[in-house]
Amino acid sequence: MSFYLKKFISLFIKPLNICFILLGFGLYFLLKKEPDYKKAKIFLITGTAWLFLISWGPLTECYIAPFERVYETHLVKDDSKDFKYIVVLSSGYADDERLPATEQHGTQALFRLIEGIRLQRIYPEAKLIFTGYSYNGQRPSGEASKEAAISLAIDPDNIIVINGKKDTMEESAKVKELVGSSEILLVTSASHMLRSMALFKGQNIQATAAPCRFKQKGKSIILTTPDSNGIHNTERAIHESAGYLWGWLRGKY
Repeated sequence: MSFYLKKFISLFIKPLNICFILLGFGLYFLLKKEPDYKKAKIFLITGTAWLFLISWGPLTECYIAPFERVYETHLVKDDSKDFKYIVVLSSGYADDERLPATEQHGTQALFRLIEGIRLQRIYPEAKLIFTGYSYNGQRPSGEASKEAAISLAIDPDNIIVINGKKDTMEESAKVKELVGSSEILLVTSASHMLRSMALFKGQNIQATAAPCRFKQKGKSIILTTPDSNGIHNTERAIHESAGYLWGWLRGKY
């Protein structure tokens, strides 16, 4: 129940949806039989300003950076660690038999898959764990990740799939059952890592962060125009803020 409530609430905090709501009210006051130009002006100006604030790159990079820069990338082998598992958290996926398994992954999911495979090359004794969930009757995303990894020359015996877990909170609990006190590498998008590590540590899992898919890279370019990448940055920042708050309210950290 809480999972679907969370998804419902998220519809109203998506930055572009907020923009549409503000502009919609502006048009309503402007086009009704007896227009209220003062209110229309307020909503239309606010909606336009909001659109700029959520889509201009230099600003939106400031929103996402605090989430992405908490943990560094795992570039080289750490001989002081004995990682038994590399856990790759699930993300967007579309079940389409016309496409290879790699192509069925969304952008974030593909970056996570690639990072998991890269780390498995560094730690060949570690097993890859793919999490996943089945939406609308399609096969679980973890199974697609397994198929993609096998197509990229990963030994099937080195792959474990965890199915049926809807979100990071449920995934962390299931991973704890599987790995026990073993050390793991946790792979997810950089913006998602802060919340994920908090949930995994809340389960007393010995996890080391291995973030990927960094949105904020290099130096910001001031002379740029608003774009969809900026909107995505803002959406990720709001999503992770709300998700972290949700976990805190439920006492998961």
